[in-house]
Parts: sequence; structure tokens; C-alpha cells
Amino acid sequence: MSFEKDYYESPAFWAEGMVSDHLNSMRIRETINMIPSDTTTLLDVGCGNGVFPNLLSEIRREIKVTATDRSK
Repeated sequence: MSFEKDYYESPAFWAEGMVSDHLNSMRIRETINMIPSDTTTLLDVGCGNGVFPNLLSEIRREIKVTATDRSK
């Protein structure tokens, strides 16, 4: 197995709270702030465990978010 597959297929990566520490939360919120105000749809290809699209859906409810990842 490759390092990438080992990492992304690890049950720990998909656990609740993974990558939701303070610095990652700040990074995700800053990224959300860069999305133009007139955006109505967003496609996240390679969304990993969904931390970004899930938070985006909470903060910017007017944006229809579609997210996909190759991981199971």
C-alpha cells in the first residue's frame, strides 16, 4: 500500500473531530471567507473526510455544496 492510501483509508482520518483543531479551523474559515459573496454552488473534488464542505454548508447555507472523494 502507498503512504497516501494508508493515510486516507485509515479509520482515524475519518473519526469525528479529525483535523478540527484550532489552526485547521482557522484555515478552513479563512478559505470560506475567500469565496465570493455571489457564489451559489461549489464542487469540492477530493474533499477527504468532508471537514471543509461540512463547515461551509453550516456557515454559508445559500451555497449548494457537492463534495466527492476517491476514498471509501
